[in-house]
Amino acid sequence: MRYEQLSEVVELARSQPAAPVVRLVALHGFGGGERDLDLAVLAEDQLVGGILGAGLAAGVSRDGTPRIERLDLDDDRAQLHGLACGGWAEVMVHPVGWLAGLEAFLAGRVPVVVETELGDRGPLQPRIARDDAARPGVSLRGTLHRHAFVPTPRFVVVGEGALADELRWVVQWLGAQPVQLPAGVLGPLDGVCVLSHDHDVATPVLRDALQQGAGYVAALGSRETQRVRAERLREAGVDPGALYGPAGFDIGARSARETALAIAAEWLAVTRRRSGRSLRDGDGPING
Repeated sequence: MRYEQLSEVVELARSQPAAPVVRLVALHGFGGGERDLDLAVLAEDQLVGGILGAGLAAGVSRDGTPRIERLDLDDDRAQLHGLACGGWAEVMVHPVGWLAGLEAFLAGRVPVVVETELGDRGPLQPRIARDDAARPGVSLRGTLHRHAFVPTPRFVVVGEGALADELRWVVQWLGAQPVQLPAGVLGPLDGVCVLSHDHDVATPVLRDALQQGAGYVAALGSRETQRVRAERLREAGVDPGALYGPAGFDIGARSARETALAIAAEWLAVTRRRSGRSLRDGDGPING
């Protein structure tokens, strides 16, 4: 289930707290399919979300008693749902009311993880917390089921011209959603880059983005422009220490496209808490 669909889950947790939620634990077979559809709520008159589409979730009893259940889908039924072959899945079932705590994170577009201990008699009530790893999906560590949800990042480009066009294209290609001002709530994975050198334009935008806690706030311009910009932000009551300016990694960029790449790479590194150095010079994990 996408992060953006969790508001429906929270609404059902309020209105129908006893309705069963079905969450994926393990999957075998099927030959592909929508494997990111890993949570379904069996409400009174609707199915929200799914597991391999609706193919598996629809077969679960609407009894919300916490339990672990194995679901089988034969080849014929699997093919009706666009899958190459049948298979089986292990799911947990529990009341959707257990997920009401998600609401505290959604308003700020904060990545969130639901950690559920799988006991002998079924799942125990989960712990819901901020997820700084920001890696969506399901994992199982012993008996601890980890279910992470990450919002689609938003990226605000303030300015026009060739660089603005290239930057919007690059971040969209990377899976972000380019948005215009006013952008609404900006969270720890979101980015803002001001290309305008006009301080009357830049200062209010940067002030608001820094105050909101956007994960990456950057501005184009020379070092002297950045010095004046920092002074203006201090006068506006904001600490400019979290501002990335001049924007972008030092990759020797010359063209608009190369500059856009340098800025997008810095945004990814900052919001994913990585150094941006060469992988050769480190010894930690090489993937996100």
